[in-house]
Amino acid sequence: MARRILSLAFAGLILATALAHADQALPNAVITNGGDLLLGTLKLGKRQAGQTVLAPDALTAGDATRASNPFAGPYPSWVSGVGGSGYSDIKPLGNAAVWAPNGSANFTNLFPYGSLNTAGAGTFSVGVNRPGCVAGFTSPSQSAAYDEFGSYALCAQGDTMPLMAAVSGTFTANSFVPTTPTTLSDTVKLGVGMWIRTNDSPAAYNGQITSWTVNGAGQVTAIAVSGWYQRGGGAGTPTGTRAFINPLDKLWGMLLTPFANGIPLIATTQAGSKTVTVNSTVGLYPGGHLIEGPGIPPNTVIAGLDYAANTIQLEKAATATASNMVLTATAGTEFGKYVAAEIDVFNSGVAFAPTWVSGSTGNTTKGSYLVTNVTSISMWRSGLIVYGAGIPDGTTVTFVDTVNNTLTLKRPATANATGVALQGINQLDEGGTALDCVGPLKNANTCYLQRGSVSYGFLSMGAGDTSFLVRPDKFAGIPLYGFRVDGKINGHPSAGDFAVTNDNVEVWKIDGFGNETVQSVNSATDYKIQGMTVIDNAAWASYTPTVACAGGGSLTTGTVSARYKRIGKTVMVTAKVPLTASSCTSGINVTLPFSSAFDTPIQGRDMGKGVALVGLAAANSNAVLVQRYDGTVPSASGVLIGLTYETP
Repeated sequence: MARRILSLAFAGLILATALAHADQALPNAVITNGGDLLLGTLKLGKRQAGQTVLAPDALTAGDATRASNPFAGPYPSWVSGVGGSGYSDIKPLGNAAVWAPNGSANFTNLFPYGSLNTAGAGTFSVGVNRPGCVAGFTSPSQSAAYDEFGSYALCAQGDTMPLMAAVSGTFTANSFVPTTPTTLSDTVKLGVGMWIRTNDSPAAYNGQITSWTVNGAGQVTAIAVSGWYQRGGGAGTPTGTRAFINPLDKLWGMLLTPFANGIPLIATTQAGSKTVTVNSTVGLYPGGHLIEGPGIPPNTVIAGLDYAANTIQLEKAATATASNMVLTATAGTEFGKYVAAEIDVFNSGVAFAPTWVSGSTGNTTKGSYLVTNVTSISMWRSGLIVYGAGIPDGTTVTFVDTVNNTLTLKRPATANATGVALQGINQLDEGGTALDCVGPLKNANTCYLQRGSVSYGFLSMGAGDTSFLVRPDKFAGIPLYGFRVDGKINGHPSAGDFAVTNDNVEVWKIDGFGNETVQSVNSATDYKIQGMTVIDNAAWASYTPTVACAGGGSLTTGTVSARYKRIGKTVMVTAKVPLTASSCTSGINVTLPFSSAFDTPIQGRDMGKGVALVGLAAANSNAVLVQRYDGTVPSASGVLIGLTYETP
């Protein structure tokens, strides 16, 4: 038998939930023996185990795209077969504006289920009234193509918006007057603070709406703005002929903007002193502020404070004496530390072990979920992404049969093949990931960092895998490298090719599975560190040495040929010096392409006698002395010499 609800709390709940006008009579509210909460025939939820759980009165399916954004597309097609217009199970529980003066607002969904709104706690949307961010099926049958169900705590999503209106008219210093009165509608709206941009050339003006005037038909006849401001210029009056209402140049799915504020101080400093007198110590905290300004050494911290005397103690002494100096201290009691977002992933379950499988083979059958005759079966486990000819991209292993040497796939093979090379890696988000950057449609840029600082801090045209450590922490066990791609990251391969190039010539490349290839290089390719060549693939260079007797006598040379190669400070030289006549008494001098930094011996061959030659490239000299092994003069036929030496 139903029980009537008389409690004030439940009466308030009914008033807050019922979709009725204040002057309408509400039906009786009851809780049935089965625990159902009824408002007349409307089921509000269930009361059981001392708890009241509210539920929507109905789940509806249909197109949830907001009429004011006709370009808003359906939920993204993460995989083939998912998407389209309309949504399944999208009924939101309600829209709310929350102000919590005595604490924070807490949105909780203790029992997430299904997809979209029922799978999460809250969704914030801009430009579209779309349901939440998980598994946006238009039909439950699409779970055959994608069945990675899940839940979310917060969904933030947005759709780019088309231009609201392009209206012709004229401008004054503080207004825009349409040529024809503008009719407002579901797609054309005005709001205080909305932007208007003009079609002035070469630079447009921007103005912000403060009010507007309508005629008896409710049409807009004039729009007032706070002023017009030209791009790259200042205030003025537009001379254009058209106004663009509500131009939205950029969409942020989520915009995080922490402000690191400063505390201005008027100070008196004394050179060599750590004591600084300031106009106020309000807001300062000892040992927690960086301070900067004229006469303050870089990276100086406030070490102490005298609140009564309005003085601060610096860790470093001031370098100048001055009064009424403007200094700035960080606002915040821990050196002004701030982050745009902190992502903490906690895993108190099973420790994640990266897995990489290579060298395995198997047989596939078109339309079959089984891969048979799998070699190295013990290397496999369920959940791994498997790669191989005839296996759809992104397919994972659902079962490993180590007795019959088979793998069961999540999706059937698309071809018949024997001895298919199989490779596998763990899914990138196994064990938890702080940031999952995926651009599934039209090669969207993902993980695009440090814009304006470097060309690309990190750019991935999809779900890549690499290691990019700007400041490695050796105490936390992070390897001591700033950037590393070696084909295997934590034991499994990177997802794409990585190449070292010079002037668009690939010198070294490694593919996504660790296969290394050394490519042919251009003859002019070299590598430098701080301007010094350390690897040089260029050809040896020719030079013409000067040949003369070391002591008395004279000589006549034939066609002299000499070549050298320099890498950094190391120089390698070979020279062939034919002689047609020689009366040298002590030896022969042959000049070098660069001077020698240290005494360096040479080796060579007497072209006439076939005996060994010796000699010396003396320190700070640009020539070598060539003699026979016994210190006598080489024969008149000539010499062939070679040496490697260091240049200053």
